[in-house]
Amino acid sequence: MRLRKAFIESDHWQIGQNWNAFGDEDLWPNIMEWEGPPSGVWVRSPHIKYFNTFNNTAWHYEISLEAPIIDYHKFEEFDILVDEEYQLTPDLAMAIKNEYDWGHIRLSSILRSIRYSLESEEDSFFGYGLALSGIYKHQKNNIQFQLVGGRGVTSYMTSIAGLGYDGYPNSKDKMEATPSIGGWAAYEHYITK
Repeated sequence: MRLRKAFIESDHWQIGQNWNAFGDEDLWPNIMEWEGPPSGVWVRSPHIKYFNTFNNTAWHYEISLEAPIIDYHKFEEFDILVDEEYQLTPDLAMAIKNEYDWGHIRLSSILRSIRYSLESEEDSFFGYGLALSGIYKHQKNNIQFQLVGGRGVTSYMTSIAGLGYDGYPNSKDKMEATPSIGGWAAYEHYITK
């Protein structure tokens, strides 16, 4: 059993576990891969999220404090060197979306402080990322896309999420944020309703 979603929501607040503000929950192309396209951002995490519109209701924004992802997969090469640490600082995610009759365009960002222990010395490094996504719908067709890039944000990306790739030890015995960039696009045509 796994808890996927559990939250309370008011007109402008959501508290609990649901889709992370860094990703775009309105996108999910029909593909054979269970996790979605590689480098897609779809994470459900505990958070406190504020959302609202500007004077023009076609514009939506979100600001969210997200529970940091602490999954870590140990590798034999680093097993003696690197240990995960309890994360003290929540991740800060922000997004703005413009909706149209034909779909939407969305820009989101995330800021992170990632703690670690390297050879028993605790330290942290900074992570950040940007994502641009959108969907265009026309009759029985749609085109979806998502571009993502940053440093120290691989735990939010499908295919490599939760494997501990957010950082790596460099030659100076410090951890560096792993640079990452990715994207995908999908075209869908529905034969029937």
